[in-house]
Amino acid sequence: MNKRAVIYTRVSTDEQAEKGHSLPFQLEECRRYADRMGFQVVKEITDNVSGASLNRPGFAALEMMITNHEAEVVIAYTSDRLSRNYYDYVPLIGKWQDKNIELHFVDRGQSQNDLQGMISDGIFARLAHTERLRILDRTKNGRIKNKKAKDDKKPVMSGVVPYGYGRVGKARDAEMVIDPIEAEVVKMIFRWYTTNKDGGPLSLRGIANRLDEMGIKPRSAGFWGPSSVRLIVTNEIYAGRTYYSKTEILKDGRQVFRPKAEWIPIDVPHLALVNRKTYEIALAKTKRNKERAKRNRKHEYLLVGHFFCGSCNLAMYGFQKKKRSKPYYRCASYYHKVVKCGHTVRAIQIEKADQAVWNWLSSLLADKAVLIEGVRSMAQRREEELGPKREQYAYVLKMLDTNAEKIRRLIDELVDFSGNTVKAVIKEKINQMESEQNFLLEEKTRLEKELTELEISPEAESRITEIAALVRERLPVATFQGMRDLLELLNVNVIYYHTDQGVKLRVSCEIPGSEDDIVLTSSSRYLPGESCSSRSKKS
Repeated sequence: MNKRAVIYTRVSTDEQAEKGHSLPFQLEECRRYADRMGFQVVKEITDNVSGASLNRPGFAALEMMITNHEAEVVIAYTSDRLSRNYYDYVPLIGKWQDKNIELHFVDRGQSQNDLQGMISDGIFARLAHTERLRILDRTKNGRIKNKKAKDDKKPVMSGVVPYGYGRVGKARDAEMVIDPIEAEVVKMIFRWYTTNKDGGPLSLRGIANRLDEMGIKPRSAGFWGPSSVRLIVTNEIYAGRTYYSKTEILKDGRQVFRPKAEWIPIDVPHLALVNRKTYEIALAKTKRNKERAKRNRKHEYLLVGHFFCGSCNLAMYGFQKKKRSKPYYRCASYYHKVVKCGHTVRAIQIEKADQAVWNWLSSLLADKAVLIEGVRSMAQRREEELGPKREQYAYVLKMLDTNAEKIRRLIDELVDFSGNTVKAVIKEKINQMESEQNFLLEEKTRLEKELTELEISPEAESRITEIAALVRERLPVATFQGMRDLLELLNVNVIYYHTDQGVKLRVSCEIPGSEDDIVLTSSSRYLPGESCSSRSKKS
């Protein structure tokens, strides 16, 4: 019986343009290879994204087929079609080979599950990883070179052009220019934000509302919001300066932001729309408002980040209309200009909601045996979800032991041989294996960190039981932060509904069987230590 094979092809836009490795080309070559080898192709899977990560829809489908034993062979045009990240590739092929999955590449045939095959795959993986870093590096260096070769007044053209500007020219000849219509809008925004002219100064939201009322549309949405206005008043290009080299490429291929002190400033005075003083006033006001918002927060919002509207799925956020009025949680649709909420009442007093949820959670903590069992079940479920990472980690440990043993054998062989040529070959293999060992050690460290962050440790269990003990003894929880920590540890989720009977809060956490409905009526009283629900019904 012919072996069942899955063809996997992948290309990113840049690769297709640069090398011509189009998906149709790869598919045709893989089909010919399968036909030549006598395989039965049961599925053809494609991805049109970067190979820097395994988080791809097509690759996920491939993994699922392997898990379900729907194929014995995987065919790719080259090994870097599977991954360009060494740290993903090496454990991946080991995991598949442990499941007796054959890996075939059009350019070099079957990957062998032996010492020579492992060394060969490691070399090809490192080459693919290095090529990805070089591609990113060439892109960055090319832009720097272009910047130096051109007039300093022309900033490097990459990414999205800021509002107020346009692009002329293509590729290396591209240049940023002022868009006269949008530029006037930018000037109005700064004027409204920093002066008392034209009804100013206005808040970010006030500016967004005024722009909408005037029928002025932003580029990428149908309305303005405070965040889009903030992006303008804090962007230094409007004062004649932009920056280059904001990001750097890490060893694992990820691109991250550098500290601002390392950015390369590029002065572009011909693109300035406001003077430096106006920009600095706007920037200082934004920072001052941010700090003032923190200082003026009179109430601790226990459920922020855990509380959502059941109608529109937006967050419920804390607010207080007047200084002496009671604070509320309110649905974010109140200020949203697109999403419409189906609730007629979109707010609930913070005291009522916090008391209701905390009393519900306290009742879960009342029975120590049930709590411990629930926490352990929660930990077990998370551990099952971490199965793929644990599998990858186990393979890395196995490879470390295998490599160490092979290095020892090669060293023993080195002692037995007297010929210089043979010794040189053995030494080269030892160097390759040691390099492989270093990569695996780095991968081991990375996985250990990820597993530690995702697992529920014994210390976390102790924190839960410690707070639970305080509640059972009718002692107040020490701090607001302690309450927040418990919500985080148990992943508490609260959904708001407004019904004919009143407000219903659907509460749940990671403890199995914890989901509950709490119905609050206008006549309900909320006193410490008393039930906060007029009716509680298990779902």
